[in-house]
Amino acid sequence: MRELVKDTTERRLGQKSHKCRLCKTEGMFESYLVREMMQNTREEFEYFVCGECGCFQIAEIPSDLRKYYGKDYYSFAQEEYPDVRYELSIKNMDKILDVGCGSGVWLFQKALAGWGNLHGCDPFLERDMYYGDRVHIRKCSIHEVEGDADYDEIRMGDVFEHMAEPLEVLQSAERLLKPEAVLVMDIPIFPNIAFEMFGAHWYQIDAPRHLFLHSKKSLEYLEKQSGLKIIRIEYDSHYSQIFRSFFYSMGVPFYELTQEMVDEYYDTKAQQSMMKITMQCNQDEYSDHAKIYWMHKEAAANIQHIDSMWEDRVQYAKETEYVDKSIMEKYIEKKKILAEKKYADKHLALYKMMIQWVKVKQQGKSLGSYFEQKKYKKIAIYGMSYAGETLVEELKDSNVKIAYGIDKNASSIYSDVEIVTMDGELEVVDAVIVTAITFFDEIAKALSMKISCPIISLEDILYEV
Repeated sequence: MRELVKDTTERRLGQKSHKCRLCKTEGMFESYLVREMMQNTREEFEYFVCGECGCFQIAEIPSDLRKYYGKDYYSFAQEEYPDVRYELSIKNMDKILDVGCGSGVWLFQKALAGWGNLHGCDPFLERDMYYGDRVHIRKCSIHEVEGDADYDEIRMGDVFEHMAEPLEVLQSAERLLKPEAVLVMDIPIFPNIAFEMFGAHWYQIDAPRHLFLHSKKSLEYLEKQSGLKIIRIEYDSHYSQIFRSFFYSMGVPFYELTQEMVDEYYDTKAQQSMMKITMQCNQDEYSDHAKIYWMHKEAAANIQHIDSMWEDRVQYAKETEYVDKSIMEKYIEKKKILAEKKYADKHLALYKMMIQWVKVKQQGKSLGSYFEQKKYKKIAIYGMSYAGETLVEELKDSNVKIAYGIDKNASSIYSDVEIVTMDGELEVVDAVIVTAITFFDEIAKALSMKISCPIISLEDILYEV
């Protein structure tokens, strides 16, 4: 069992002078010192609770928030499949925008289930992303998204708390939504049982990424300032609000906590107790997470049986989410099997090629002589792993000059020859020899757009010598 060490730092800072960035109230507010625990930097940030609107917020937004996300952040973990072929035909063409979608897990899940008009935006992406013709994700903020009154639904799945300008975000959503369309927002919410129990160790604070932990009162303030109306709030916390916050207080960062560790410190009875507490807090609107539904104020005022309409909608959403996740899991498993097969095929092909290379050498033949006969005095090598380096070694004592190697991992490969990527211009050579034989056709196609010379598979050469 891992030994836990309780954090003994006094994290309540008492009342300090602050100005709420939401309602603009100035005063002496309860303040707290919060550690960054997801990336485990342990960097500390001051937060405070506005005495007027009740919003729990960071005192000073870091100048470079991007570094607290990075490519390993969980919402960017989805692998892109630009050439995906969908098995299910399109059954829903509602235009949906997922704000702060990361690499598009939720959107891709919907696309696999037959949704065909899906869009996303996230300013922290490295570039635009696509999943076939059904999912289009832009590297931008919601303010840059085009299409006034064009969307049937906008989703913000645990992203609103990351927004430095929440009112402006709601105003952009108002602009993009059709008259009777819906904004569905998932957010951590304050105050709650987890903060009451663990204070600054409440894991949903997620310093410094979560800038605003909204209260019902601060959401009502935003409602008054915007053209949108809250039509439903559903508290939906998981009992992890308790045990994750406990382990944060004991110095265990987010990614080091495992179910085995939870089971070691909380037996079945204790976990069942946490579940009951969470269920009761959800009913009492005192848990730490909620789903907020918004509509245009005019539309909300004109809809007669809004409760029954939303009962149907929520039930449909829950049913389709379960189906969508099932399809997503099957697709990912299928891709995993295909990837493993492709990996095995690649190494089998490499093994056979290296056997042929040994036979060529046993016959006293050399690739240097072959290149000289073909008048290839200056070549480049594509693929600088084992086969590429072996070719470099073989040509060392020949009259053939290796101008450079080409590899997507150029920056991490050490070699006696210069290694470049396909991104820049390629120096003119007599031929490019491709050692990555499994992907020769697609590599040759890409190279032919960058350089004008013969592009030859090393495998073909070894069987021709």
